[in-house]
Amino acid sequence: MNIVNSNLCHRCGEAFRSVETVLKILKNEWIQCESCMQPAAIPVLIKQFRLRMPRWWVVDGTVLVPIWIVESLKKHPEI
Repeated sequence: MNIVNSNLCHRCGEAFRSVETVLKILKNEWIQCESCMQPAAIPVLIKQFRLRMPRWWVVDGTVLVPIWIVESLKKHPEI
């Protein structure tokens, strides 16, 4: 799945393509690039996840995390 209408750099955009990297992001174990055009997207995503918002994988109308990863993360009680 491609990230839609995103200004994230390639490295940051690729981070949302695997369960492992999304877990690192949610655990604050991943560093976002300083050169991204949309540096607030990842902190917003983390905040939405922690608040258990129903559509936490969408930030400013942009799908950042594919739904299959969202469903896989529900199996990780440590987050």
